[in-house]
Amino acid sequence: MVAAKLLVTIDTEEDEWGAFGLARYSVSNIERLTRLQELFDRFGVRPTYLVTQPVTEAESAIEVLAPILERGGCEIGSHCHPWNTPPQVEDRTPRNSMLCNLPEDLQYQKLKHLKESIRAAYGVTPTSFRAGRWGFGASVARNLARLEFVVDSSITPYLTWEAIEGPDFDREYPSEQYRMSTDDIALEDKRSQLVEIPTTTGFTGALAGGGYPIHRAISRAPLTWIRARGIASRLGLFRTTWLCPEMTDVKEMIDLSNRVLSHGGTTLNLMFHSTTLTAGLTPFVRTGADEVAFLGRIRAYLEYCRVRGIGSATLSESAS
Repeated sequence: MVAAKLLVTIDTEEDEWGAFGLARYSVSNIERLTRLQELFDRFGVRPTYLVTQPVTEAESAIEVLAPILERGGCEIGSHCHPWNTPPQVEDRTPRNSMLCNLPEDLQYQKLKHLKESIRAAYGVTPTSFRAGRWGFGASVARNLARLEFVVDSSITPYLTWEAIEGPDFDREYPSEQYRMSTDDIALEDKRSQLVEIPTTTGFTGALAGGGYPIHRAISRAPLTWIRARGIASRLGLFRTTWLCPEMTDVKEMIDLSNRVLSHGGTTLNLMFHSTTLTAGLTPFVRTGADEVAFLGRIRAYLEYCRVRGIGSATLSESAS
């Protein structure tokens, strides 16, 4: 029997949520990772911090993350925000904030630059990746393989980002971890060197056993005209649930995790943004009280994992 493992994958980024046109970006939120890492250490969790370009340039950020890395407390991976990763030759528009919408060669140049910046700042060559704003597709996958990345975690099953000019991931994928075809990211290719570990997304509620067919049925017309998804969620019948403490309460995260494990799953990929640790930087945490509640949700979920005997792994460890 394969032991279950918890992956904590954190988009570790600049303060300015959704600002594409700035000349400079600040990273004050990175200071909050010291307290967060203390929590992880108490639970024996080794997170993967997926860092953006500004987090490789600010000495204050390096001073926080480098000591954690040096003592083996985390993995440092790559998180590309195209709007602040050189070369910056494209227009800074919402569409171009999605890496997958850029020309393939420009994607490659940005990914290569960020990889080299991480190596220079932290002394390690990143092998894990997540696209900023989930802007991922086959062209990005090809570039990751070309740059010898080992693992991607950009897919959010059953969710679509089309409303913000991004990709549509609303489908079923081969498994919770698979070798990804660089021609079609929804297909498995056992010869591929690139492993996909999607974020953990699934179904909860009384009708969760109906799975993807129910999700699709209530997400499409004519049922969308009567807001079937909202009604099913409020009644506790069916929810599309994300293992993300920004979006999901502790009970729902535990319900989702129990469902994954009961169906033979072995990987729980918990994700959130470093900026959510600071009130006012994201829509998810607006006040000091929200900050306390957010950390409380993370702590409660880690306690659940400890009680269940679920160990910790980083992205690259899980992919190996």
